Amino acid sequence: MTKIVLYYAPRSRSLRALWLLEELGVEYRLEPISLERGDNKRPDFLALNPMGKVPVVTVDGHPVWETPAIIAHLCDLHPSAGLAPALGTPDRADYYRWLAFGTAVMEPAFMDHVKHHEVSTRQAGWGDFASMKTALAAGLAGRDWLVGDRFSGADILVGGNLSWFTLWAADDFADLPGAAAYVERIRARPALQRTNAIEADLAARETGN
Repeated sequence: MTKIVLYYAPRSRSLRALWLLEELGVEYRLEPISLERGDNKRPDFLALNPMGKVPVVTVDGHPVWETPAIIAHLCDLHPSAGLAPALGTPDRADYYRWLAFGTAVMEPAFMDHVKHHEVSTRQAGWGDFASMKTALAAGLAGRDWLVGDRFSGADILVGGNLSWFTLWAADDFADLPGAAAYVERIRARPALQRTNAIEADLAARETGN
């Protein structure tokens, strides 16, 4: 049996990897990491990810980091979960694109927007906030999920981002067609609800509450 360990820090992007594991329905072990204590800067953790960032997943001892890589690899290891389209299909191409879009476009464009950064859209690979929303609106038009007609690993990344962004800046997405309904579908996922309960417990333990 494949042995999966998730190095997890509460209140971080680790949540998306935990949600993925809950959606896959596979066995895994959580290894709590405290960013406040600097556990992510310990030599043993830096040996897994030299950037000292979470999430990190080890699969039979092999470290995988960066959320798109974690999603793609684990979904491929567990095809029966149905979270990735078939190889070589147009849906698979779209799935890869949305995995890249989630971290390479959505996150920097959103942070530029909320931090009021002045960035040249000709130089920034992620474009700008407006074009990011336009692309997302096109992806959501006439469908419940981003790829084909079913929930996929791409929705964990992109939908997870949108759910998080709208907690911060709901008004900035009020004009995005389909966004509110999409976020509602995302938050209704039983696996995400289990994930949020695990997250709340780990966060309470870390703070001693």
